[in-house]
Amino acid sequence: MTGAASVAAITWVTRLVGLLAVISVVVPAGRRARGHVAGWLGLPQDATTAAATVVLVVGVLLIMLATGLRRRKRRAWQLAMAASVVLALSHLGLQQHVVGPGLVSIGLAVTLVLNRRYFVALPDPVTGKWRWARVFLQLLVAGLVINLAMLSFAPRSVLEPSSFQDRLAESALALLGVSGPVVFNVGWLEDLTTSVGLLFGLGAVLIAAYFLLRSAEPAPHLSEDDKSKLRELLAQHGARDSLGYFALRDDKFVVFSKTGKAAVTYRVIAGAAVASADPLGDSEAWPGAIEEFLEVCRVHGWVPAAMGCSELGATVWSRFHLDVLEIGDEAVVNAETFTLEGRVMRGVRQAVSRTKRAGYEVRVRRTEDLQERELAELEALAANWRGSDTERGFSMALGRMGDAGSVLVTA
Repeated sequence: MTGAASVAAITWVTRLVGLLAVISVVVPAGRRARGHVAGWLGLPQDATTAAATVVLVVGVLLIMLATGLRRRKRRAWQLAMAASVVLALSHLGLQQHVVGPGLVSIGLAVTLVLNRRYFVALPDPVTGKWRWARVFLQLLVAGLVINLAMLSFAPRSVLEPSSFQDRLAESALALLGVSGPVVFNVGWLEDLTTSVGLLFGLGAVLIAAYFLLRSAEPAPHLSEDDKSKLRELLAQHGARDSLGYFALRDDKFVVFSKTGKAAVTYRVIAGAAVASADPLGDSEAWPGAIEEFLEVCRVHGWVPAAMGCSELGATVWSRFHLDVLEIGDEAVVNAETFTLEGRVMRGVRQAVSRTKRAGYEVRVRRTEDLQERELAELEALAANWRGSDTERGFSMALGRMGDAGSVLVTA
């Protein structure tokens, strides 16, 4: 079996094991379906609340981890290994004198070990990488404090007198759905305490797992050295590509060919590395830059893509097994031969005439010809018109104005 086939098979097996684990806990015990599933997974029908909680959380985690496994993430492989071992141990601990409990989970763990060489993708470089831990602790502390407050202020008619240590232990165990040392006189308060604790406990694990495993969008950055190299490539080879200058957007990464004669700028969105337009530089060196870009994608487990390419660019990208989809064409107006004469331009002539009568004047100037005050005013007007900090567009927008040498058209 090839590496791609092995990864795909492991991904679906992981989803299946996680789904069956969840079903075995969620479906009522009296149903025949649960009996079959529980028997196949080695889950006892009389599982304790704590064990059911563990199985439920691990099952959901396996389903979430499948996406990371599909992208060959090393971290996802490590967590899937730990989850399958925990699931297997929970089976072994809950059933005695049974030879085969947890065989499915053990089989998944063995399969992961045998195919570990395929899961080498690095974690996505993101800011705030400990956010998952902060969320996990915040939810656990919140659940603990809420339960502790309810137990501390509950009247004696519903709760036997207990020490602070007992109430703290009860609140902590409730996060696992387990009863503690506190003695309740009414069932509803015990159920409420367990429900609140279990809700925050499950929420802490699942929400933290979401932040840990989500397809991140690394914070892009172009250094001044990168911008300088890109400007050199644009000065030498930028005339053929009207979209080349937009490679200097601040929200992109860049990777250069080994010769430095070509570069690919890109941004990571939801696990896909999207390159903008054609590579920059000498077209003969494009394959080298694309190879470096694809290597970065392989190392991080990103899906490579490119948008806004020319016909030549699409041809080169297709040599690296990317599918090509034609979604539009670039409209180019030749200013030297453009004219308003003729019947087909009648509507345009009328619009121009109305604009002139309204007193509008069009001025085309370079940034260097504007005073700082006027440039600041134009930037404020542009920001107000956009209505947000981010200018819409990726390969055909710059996200800023006022670059040296740029042309501004005002009316």
